[in-house]
Amino acid sequence: MCVFPAMIFLVAHGHNDKLSLAEVIFLWLLILCGVWAILSSLFRLDADGALSWIVGAIMAFGFAAFAFLVAWTVTEGWSGGIPFIPAAWNQVVARSLFAFGGLLALVSVVVFLRKALKRYRKDDDDVA
Repeated sequence: MCVFPAMIFLVAHGHNDKLSLAEVIFLWLLILCGVWAILSSLFRLDADGALSWIVGAIMAFGFAAFAFLVAWTVTEGWSGGIPFIPAAWNQVVARSLFAFGGLLALVSVVVFLRKALKRYRKDDDDVA
């Protein structure tokens, strides 16, 4: 999961291609997911621990940033695929749904951070 985005960065750098900000965010998000999967497996980290929920919140925030950036900056190639309505409306529907996915990711960030705080407090109570 982290090798593929790293290869894209290397090939783009070798060809002097400039990646868009949305592409860079998405590739770094994939690298973060891959590194976290490797680290959690190597060190046998608790999947329900506070650190796991914090990393999940960071990943969800990255996806939200990616979704909002794409919905607001990419102007071509959008289509909701709904027949019998104008193409402009289809574009608005598709962009709105993509931005709604970003809003859901932001809600996930809040939920994940609350779970992390809850797990942290639970771990703190167990020690004392």
